[in-house]
Amino acid sequence: MLILYGSQFNLLFGSSVFVGEIDWGSLPETDDYFAWSLAAADFDGNGADDLAIGAPYEDLNGLTDAGLVTVLYGQMFAGFDLGQIEWWSQASIYGSGFARDFDRFGHALAGLRFDSHWDAVGEPFGISSLVVGTPGMSTFAGGFTVVRGTTAGLGPVYKVGLFASDFGAAPNTPESGSFGGVFAIGDFDGNGHEDLAIGHQQRVVGGIPGAGAELVLYSSTFADGFDRFGDIFDWSATFP
Repeated sequence: MLILYGSQFNLLFGSSVFVGEIDWGSLPETDDYFAWSLAAADFDGNGADDLAIGAPYEDLNGLTDAGLVTVLYGQMFAGFDLGQIEWWSQASIYGSGFARDFDRFGHALAGLRFDSHWDAVGEPFGISSLVVGTPGMSTFAGGFTVVRGTTAGLGPVYKVGLFASDFGAAPNTPESGSFGGVFAIGDFDGNGHEDLAIGHQQRVVGGIPGAGAELVLYSSTFADGFDRFGDIFDWSATFP
């Protein structure tokens, strides 16, 4: 992965940095697809953006293509602190029994701010959460995880929310078909907070296989902070 630092003039090609898994002690393997997906946002509120890097075809603990996400934390005027690195996987978040072959955790990534949520729970404005797509979860039904940012960084685990059809945790149950394989962020309702669109490319619509659909979650979804203390299965499978 090549990182080009910017300046007030332009990109600084002479200050570029090439990094890979081997730079922090992880051995690269064939077809890991490190940096398949990327998301930049400020997950710890220090004013510098951090970088989440997906390797959805990483084999972990004997599981094929379980997937792994590496997070590098940025420092003001100093680039990345390679001594402060986090690794996230299905197993590290939910437990080893939760991860399965071909989950592809980290296939899609997004960083976005649910500002009203953090105001409700006492965190300062401007801290982003990390959204991680797992389109192969539960035999390709798919799902995604939201890991909330805090002043201490992402997590801890009790600040995690799971959205997946087989756990009854996604509004408008996605049924099957690689849910969470792609994301888009935007302020779709003009309220000043970022919203999240989740692609569901293979969903059956009107009896047509693979017709596709999307689910949109608005930032106000998290405004009351009801999910802040850690029941990852708070959601009901109902239409929003």
